[in-house]
Amino acid sequence: MRLDDDEGMIRRLAYRLSEEAGFPLGRDKDFWFEAIRIMESADRSTDSCSQRLRRDPNPLDFERRFAFRVALPPGKMIVIGLTEDGREFQESVLDVSIHGLRFGIPMLSVKSVQKIFWPEECLTLEIANAEIFRKTDKDIVMTISSFKEKTKGKMKWMELINSIKV
Repeated sequence: MRLDDDEGMIRRLAYRLSEEAGFPLGRDKDFWFEAIRIMESADRSTDSCSQRLRRDPNPLDFERRFAFRVALPPGKMIVIGLTEDGREFQESVLDVSIHGLRFGIPMLSVKSVQKIFWPEECLTLEIANAEIFRKTDKDIVMTISSFKEKTKGKMKWMELINSIKV
């Protein structure tokens, strides 16, 4: 991770951590280093999850892989991608975790997901690399390996996940 590229994201995460703790005086550095640790941990965790899914003979054991997921109402988050026959699709995300998401797209073969759109924030995250697995005949599970904006994209993803009101 390059600190100079991600300083703004670290600052926002550190601020959020400080805010959650009630803005205690003299702990700025603690929250700054905790934000860095969280970013680095998310990088390692996502990589580890993707590696396990590739090695696992039964990679569709969704419940075991995504224990901490949050259900989303329709339209809260949208995936945009391509089917195997080259048609673009847009589907609502059903639930999300720090590692990825699940969406429904019955009977179509998904080739890739290029973007995740968050209408509430008018924010689009572009996906650089993701693993896509069909869970059932209508559900797709996607683990996100990397974003086009690299760590900046991952931090935006984490901010979105943390901002979800359950």
